[in-house]
Amino acid sequence: MKNNQLIAVATGACLAIFGQLAVAKGPNYTYAEVGYTNIDGDLVEGDGATVNISYGATDLIFVKLGFSTLSIEDPNSTAEADADRFQVGLGGHIAMTENIDALAAVSYVDVEFTNTGGMGSAGDDGYLAELGVRAMVTKKLELNATVSSLHIGGEDDTGFGAGGDFKLKKRWSATGNYRYFEDDDEGEFFIGIRYRL
Repeated sequence: MKNNQLIAVATGACLAIFGQLAVAKGPNYTYAEVGYTNIDGDLVEGDGATVNISYGATDLIFVKLGFSTLSIEDPNSTAEADADRFQVGLGGHIAMTENIDALAAVSYVDVEFTNTGGMGSAGDDGYLAELGVRAMVTKKLELNATVSSLHIGGEDDTGFGAGGDFKLKKRWSATGNYRYFEDDDEGEFFIGIRYRL
């Protein structure tokens, strides 16, 4: 009887410890999200839809995919175009604390223009390198920040981003972020719904 009680107490203690670790775990890297994107810059303005997918392949590695279909225009003329932007990347993350991760990622980026009206029809490709931090501020709220370097179409640009994710119910959350690229004086805003897998 005493052995059974000891086993019960030990099992209860292990479950309590596991429960605390589960509460304290860091950000999730396996999810899909869809939402609205708006771009506002000196050379390009526009908006459209974006789908992003992230998959936590291991405890330290994640793969990400992104696709945006945008209607854009040159604010300095009447030129317009449709743009499809595809992104695929690989990243790594490491826990700084129980709730905060540091991450780095490199992605291939391809942009294709169609239905152009004076903006040209050539597409551009290149890569995006990112360094960032993701922090679970509470059980429901994540905040994040990134610094990025974009090399596309033979030009380089530095970007800064910030965003957040708020859990709504079960696996669903509201998510959003803003990125600013200083050389092009271009801001990109995204807001959407995320489903954690």
